[in-house]
Amino acid sequence: MQNHAIALTSCGWVEAAASGKVKVLDFPKRRKKGIRSLGPGSVVLVACRREGIGAVITGELVVKEVRKLYSGTYRRLARKGLIHEPQELKPREYVWAILFEEFIKYPREVPQSELSDVKTSTSHKPISCLLYTSPSPRDLSTSRMPSSA
Repeated sequence: MQNHAIALTSCGWVEAAASGKVKVLDFPKRRKKGIRSLGPGSVVLVACRREGIGAVITGELVVKEVRKLYSGTYRRLARKGLIHEPQELKPREYVWAILFEEFIKYPREVPQSELSDVKTSTSHKPISCLLYTSPSPRDLSTSRMPSSA
């Protein structure tokens, strides 16, 4: 059975991915819960927070690969512009990341208040896995995203 997820990221990441430049959804260092259950073909619904509205589903991507990106590989992908607002990694540090071909931005953002039992076109059960990218709702003080995102 294919696992699917909802990922919370910055609205800046959404715009960068919608432009077609960004091809990596990276997670904060030490984040691994949930992401390893995804595989090629998994659908990830992407959400961001809009001021005055809260979380909104903005689009989706299909997972090409989920992997650890060590500092050298991460920097190479960042130099190519495939990572939005890259994190600082020390030698031998890594982050988990989702690599994808295309981000599909929805014509209308869907507020969280309108969601119930979110399913993909291929899932039989609602998506139950919520993945967080920066900024983590639990730790906005250490976010790598601007506070205006």
